[in-house]
Amino acid sequence: MKSILSFAIGLIALFTVTTGFTPVIKANPHFVSGPCLSGRTIQATIAGLGSGAVTTTVSGSFICVTKGGGEPKPHAFSLTKIDNKRTGGNYKLNFSVSSLCPNPNFTFRISDLHIIVSTSDGTTLDQTFEGRLPTCR
Repeated sequence: MKSILSFAIGLIALFTVTTGFTPVIKANPHFVSGPCLSGRTIQATIAGLGSGAVTTTVSGSFICVTKGGGEPKPHAFSLTKIDNKRTGGNYKLNFSVSSLCPNPNFTFRISDLHIIVSTSDGTTLDQTFEGRLPTCR
């Protein structure tokens, strides 16, 4: 019995070495931290994307709150960028939203954020965050 088991293990090892078989590990993209807002920059850390170029699209609504606390009608925005990420590990998402408020004394707020991150190997993360985006700590 012991020799049959040893023979079977040997055949599996030989098959693995001669065919170049490697197990397939499915990507599991997920947020490690964020998203949050630091000034005018949307930040997040994403893991499980694998390797390859990363295309990120961030869309949502923004408002410019006046010093008196008035909240005018929200405006939509959408930004896309491509990063050339070649290895595994965490992906740091940083999206700077340029001067959308007409007055520097207004408070900039983002809400109802939709993030789509996809890699050249076909891995995709598509998630919506409803409500106001929290401030980064």
